[in-house]
Amino acid sequence: MAANQSRDGKDPAGWPMSIPLPALLFALIVASIAPLAAAGFSINIWFERLARDTQESGLLYIARSISVAVDAEIDKSATLADALARSPTLERDDLAGFEAEARRFFGDPKDGWVILATRDGRELINTSFAHQSGLPLRPAEAIERQKRATQTGKPVVSSVYRSGAAEVWAVMIDVPVPGAAGSKYAVAVALPAHNFAKFLNPPERHSEWLAGVMDQNGRYVARVPGGDAMIGELGSEGWRESARKEGIAYFLNRDGERTINANANSRLAAWTIGVGALERQIDAAVQPITNWAILAALFATALSLAMAYAIYRFLWRSLVGLQGATAKALNGAAPTFRSPIAEFESLWQGLLATTTRKHEAERELAESESRFQLAAQAARFAVYQLAPATGTARWSGDIGDIFGLGEPVHDMRSIMTAFHPDDREKAGAAIQQARRTIGAYELEFRIVRPDGSVRWILDRGESVGPLDANGRVARMTGTFLDITDRKRIEERNKMLLREVNHRSKNLLTVIAVIARRTQSGTAADFVKGFNARISGLAANQDLLVASEWRGAELRQLIVAHLEPFCEDMATRVSITGPHVLLGPEAAQNIGMALHELATNAAKYGALSNNAGRISVAWTIDSGQFRLEWVEREGPPIAEPTHKGFGSTVLTSLVSTALAGETTLTYAPEGLFWTLACPAARLAAAPEH
Repeated sequence: MAANQSRDGKDPAGWPMSIPLPALLFALIVASIAPLAAAGFSINIWFERLARDTQESGLLYIARSISVAVDAEIDKSATLADALARSPTLERDDLAGFEAEARRFFGDPKDGWVILATRDGRELINTSFAHQSGLPLRPAEAIERQKRATQTGKPVVSSVYRSGAAEVWAVMIDVPVPGAAGSKYAVAVALPAHNFAKFLNPPERHSEWLAGVMDQNGRYVARVPGGDAMIGELGSEGWRESARKEGIAYFLNRDGERTINANANSRLAAWTIGVGALERQIDAAVQPITNWAILAALFATALSLAMAYAIYRFLWRSLVGLQGATAKALNGAAPTFRSPIAEFESLWQGLLATTTRKHEAERELAESESRFQLAAQAARFAVYQLAPATGTARWSGDIGDIFGLGEPVHDMRSIMTAFHPDDREKAGAAIQQARRTIGAYELEFRIVRPDGSVRWILDRGESVGPLDANGRVARMTGTFLDITDRKRIEERNKMLLREVNHRSKNLLTVIAVIARRTQSGTAADFVKGFNARISGLAANQDLLVASEWRGAELRQLIVAHLEPFCEDMATRVSITGPHVLLGPEAAQNIGMALHELATNAAKYGALSNNAGRISVAWTIDSGQFRLEWVEREGPPIAEPTHKGFGSTVLTSLVSTALAGETTLTYAPEGLFWTLACPAARLAAAPEH
C-alpha cells in the first residue's frame, strides 16, 4: 500500500500538530549534549566510587598484611612451644632439663614465658618466676584449652588476659604434647600483648588510620593509636558486631564517629584484625578527584553547547534561504540561491530541474488517470491512485474483496485498520517514505481479515513528482496483489532445503561411523554387513522422505525393518502401542537399533527358525517413552564374546542420542532389549 490519504484531504496517519524547524534543531542540540552531560556526570560518579573503592581496598590490604604478620608471630611461638613439647627431657620426666631448655627459648619474660603443667592444671614450671616453688593452679579456661589442644592436636590461642606473675597483658598458646608425655603434661607459651603492637604500623598505613587486633571476647590485644593503654579494653560495639566477618564494614567508633573498617581474620586464632578510617577522612581524600571531574564535565558540556549553537545558527539561515527560494520557484519565478552546504546546493538544483517538468507532469497525469481506469477494469487485482498533496484517492472496486471489507471503501483509513499489528509500524514507515520519494516502491505486509485469517499482500507502485513544498510527491499509482499462496510455498521450500541440508550432513556422519565400526574378516563380509546397515538407513530415509521430513510413524518404521526378514508378519510378529510420530533424529536412531535387532534375529534369534516369535511393544506414561523387543521360541542363545558395532548401537549409541537408557539381555529363551527415554526427545521439530 502506498498511502492512507482520504478523499477529503485529511491525513489520519500524519502528525496531530506541526513542529517548527527551530524547535527540531534545538531538540537536536539537546539530544546531542544531554548524553555527553549525562556521561560526564556518570563518569564523575564512577571516579568517586573508584576512588572510594581504592581507599577501601587499601584498608583491606593493610588489614590482611597485619593479619599475616600476627599469624606469623603466633606460628613462630607455637612452633617453639611444639619443639619444647617434643623435648626428650619430658619423656624422661627431667623437669630441670626441660626448664633449662625453656629458659633458653624464652630468656626474658618481656618476650614471653613457658608454662609446664600437669593434666589437671597444676603448674610445674613457669619461666616468668625466678623460683618454681608454690606455683599456682592454672585457671579453668586454661585447663579447657589444654584439653582442646590435646583433643584436636593443634595449638589453641587464648584471648588477652592479665598475667598475675608478670603483671602484664598477655595471650597464651597451648600446644599438644605428643607421645607418652602427653598423658602427664601440658605445655603452653605466653606472649606479652604489646609484642603485637609492632605489626600495626606497616609503611602502607596512613598515620590517621586506626589499626587493632581484637580477641574472641571483643577486647583489644593491640591498638594504634592508644598503645598499651588500650590493651584489654573492649572494642567499639560496631567492630564487635562485625568481628570475624572478612571485608569492609561500616559502624560508629568508640567516639561515635562513622568509620569505614576493613576486617581480616587470623587463621590461627579467633582474632579479628581491623584497619579503619573515619568516613570524613576518606571523603576528604576523594573530594579533589570529584571536584576536578565535575569541572571537566561542566567545561566539556559548555563547549559542546556553544559549538552546537553555532552550527544551529548556520543551518537555520541556510534553511530559511532555501525555503524562500523554493516557494518562488514553485510559483513560476526564477530566484537565485547559493549555499556552502553541498546537500542544500544539490537539493536546490534538483528543485529547479523539477519545476521545469511540472506542467508536463500535470499533462501526463491526466493521461495516466485515463489509463488507470482501463487497467482497473481489465485486471483481476486492486488498483489505486493517490495524490498526497491534494488528498484525492481512487481505487478499483476489488480492493474491498482483497481486504475482506464487507462495506464499501470510502478512504484508506479502513484499509489501514486491516494491517497485521506486527507489520503496522514497518509498513507505515515504508508508506511515509514512498509519499516523499519519487520512483518505484514495493513492500509486502500481512493483513487480518474479519474472519481471523491472515493474508499476505504485495503493494507495488510508483511515486511521481514533483515534490511540493512539504516534500510530498504529486501522484502515487500502485496495485494490491494477494500473494499468500506464494509466500507459503516459499517458506515451505526454504524449510525443506534447510532440512535436507541438515539431514544430509547427519546421514553422511552416520554412514562414516557405520563404515568405521563394521568389522569383518574379509572384504566380501565387510561389503555384506555394510550394505545391510545402509539398507536399514535407507528404510528410515524412505519413511522420512514420504512425510517430507516431518518424521516417521513408529509402527511403520518397525514393519519396514522386519518385513525383509519375516514373510509371515501376521503370525510371528506382534506390534502393539499407541500412535507415535518420531522426529527425523529419533527415527534415524531407533531405526538403526531396529535394523540391528532384526538382523540379529534373522541370523541367530527368533527369525532363524520356523517357530520363533517377536513381540514389539511401547508405552508412553507420565512423559516417559518405553520400547520393548522380546524374542521367544527361537533357538537357545548366549551372550556373544565379541562386541561389534551392533552391540554399540543397542547399548550406547541410541541411549546417548535420545538422552535415555537401554538394556540388552541374552536370555536362553530369547533376546530382550528395552529403550527408555523422555517422550519429548521423540517429537519432530515444529514447522515454521
